[in-house]
Amino acid sequence: MSSYSAQPVRADLNVAAMSVGTDETDVFLADDMFPIFSSAHASAVFERYGVEVDTQLPAGSGERATGADFDETKYAKTQDSYKTREYGLKGVIDNATELNADRHFREEVKTVTRLRRIVRTLRDRRAANLTINNSVYANGTSMGTNVGAVWSGAGTPIGDIIDACNAVRAACAYWPNTLRMSHEAFFELSMNTETAARLNTTVDNGAFVELPRLSALLNIPKILIDNVPYNLSPDGVAPAIGRVWDKTKVFLSYTRTDDTLEDVQFGRTVAYDEGLGGGVGQSVSWGDHPRMQEYAHFMNVEEKILVAECGYALHNVLS
Repeated sequence: MSSYSAQPVRADLNVAAMSVGTDETDVFLADDMFPIFSSAHASAVFERYGVEVDTQLPAGSGERATGADFDETKYAKTQDSYKTREYGLKGVIDNATELNADRHFREEVKTVTRLRRIVRTLRDRRAANLTINNSVYANGTSMGTNVGAVWSGAGTPIGDIIDACNAVRAACAYWPNTLRMSHEAFFELSMNTETAARLNTTVDNGAFVELPRLSALLNIPKILIDNVPYNLSPDGVAPAIGRVWDKTKVFLSYTRTDDTLEDVQFGRTVAYDEGLGGGVGQSVSWGDHPRMQEYAHFMNVEEKILVAECGYALHNVLS
């Protein structure tokens, strides 16, 4: 059985793989929905405090009387935990058919790029299952609801999103700073009469509302338009292309990208590199067979929701 150590970690292949594939089929959302938190431990218990700590006021007025001390606030922290898992995929190149040095390197890059794309797609599926399919964000709950009408025609997409933002702020005290929607939902929002009424339509805005204008209108800094495809068919069968993120659902969240898990926030990806440089993705190579060279792309992570109230799902925005 093959094993690997720090020696076969391939920095050259990582750089090559990450520089290949700049088209939208390689646009993944998990990095934005669950920002990376690098950890020195595979699993650990950490402390976390709730929104009440961020928003509480002292018992007094806050004014210090002459000769007296300041008012005092006290708070307690709760405990949470994470446990990273290793995900990865292996590919093989037959050295006997790839003897040309230039061709061999191209095959290496193509193999590792494909492995990386699949491993990252699997990560996006985990992120999507947490945010969209989790019962926490089911229809009709306090953190998820159907829109009044679909966004094509008579719907009110701007109003629906603002209502969801207000729901997040009422639950966790923070206005969402990340919005995920599908290309189809973005198109319907762009064409909707409510959107046109709120924008200056005396100029040609093109087929879609520009994202900076939509971001300013909603006061949401990061708007993510998803298109993460994957093949629904088993190996050897004609492909049936599906999508990782449900096109009929829109998700809002308040996220953070700093170096703490304590503060109120939606969720993070805890990444542990295991001394191999694994983290959110590393490529390795090894070969125990005289003809075959094996490659793997792997990551050691856990995608974790920290405060469910920092997220909100809008369901059935499309018919």
